[in-house]
Amino acid sequence: MNTWDRLHPDTYAVLNSLSDNVFLADLNLNLQWMNDAAKSLIFKFVHHLNIEDPNELIGTSLRDVHPEKSKFSHVMKSGKLPHSAHIHIFDGYVGDILVNEARNYQGEKVGYLLFWRDVTKENEKREKDRQLIEEISTPVLPTILENTLLVPLIGTYDVRRIEMLKEKVLWEAADNDTDHLIFDMTSLTAIDDYTIIDQFYNINETVAVTGVETYFVGFSSELVKKFIQHGIKMTNKSFPKYNQALIHIMDKEGLEIAKKAE
Repeated sequence: MNTWDRLHPDTYAVLNSLSDNVFLADLNLNLQWMNDAAKSLIFKFVHHLNIEDPNELIGTSLRDVHPEKSKFSHVMKSGKLPHSAHIHIFDGYVGDILVNEARNYQGEKVGYLLFWRDVTKENEKREKDRQLIEEISTPVLPTILENTLLVPLIGTYDVRRIEMLKEKVLWEAADNDTDHLIFDMTSLTAIDDYTIIDQFYNINETVAVTGVETYFVGFSSELVKKFIQHGIKMTNKSFPKYNQALIHIMDKEGLEIAKKAE
C-alpha cells in the first residue's frame, strides 16, 4: 500500500480498513493517497476520467475537478471546515462527501481528508419509496359504473402532488374511456397556497376539454372560502356526499338501483 510520508503508517492502516472512500490531498489540494475502497470507486469511472488506473490520479489537483466558482472551491478558499455535501457525479453515482483538515501526530495541518460515502443505492431506494408513497396517495379508483372514476383527494397538496394528480387523472380517464369523474374532497387536509388552487382549477378545465364531466363532493367551508377569495368559480355540479353524485350520474345515464327480484 503506497503511503504519503506526512502521516503515521498506523493512520493509513485505519483509513484503509474503512468501507467509505477516503482521499488525502496536500495543502495545495494535490491528491496524495486514496484507500482501497476509493480505488475501487474510481475504477468504475476511468472512462470518464481518461485514465486506465486509479493511481494515475495521484499528484493531480482537485482544482482540476472542481471549477473555480464551484461551492467546493469557495469552501476551500474560505477555510470553513469541516464541510459536508450531497453530490451527484458520473453514471448516477450519489455520494455524501465530508472534507476536513488532516493533521499529523504533532497537530500540524498537513493537508485535507475527503470522505465519500456511496449512497447511490440508498438514494435509489428512497426515490422508489417516494414514488410508491405518491402513487398510493394519489389513487384513481373505479366505481360501480364502468364509465365513471373516483378521485379521492387525501392529505395536503403541493405543486409536486398536484402535477402528479393531473398526469394520472388524464391518463386514467383516457385509458378507461371515462365519461364522468368524481373528485372527493372529504379527506383533503389543506392546499399549500393559491398557486395550487390555480393548478387544481386547470386540471378541472383540462379534463373538461377531453369531454369528461367532473363532479365534486365533500367541499369543506374553508376550501370553498379559498376558492371564492381567489376568484375561482367552479361551474361543475357539487354534492355533499359521494353517493349523491353517483346517483345523479346514474339518473343521467338512465340507470337506477333496483332490488333484485326474488
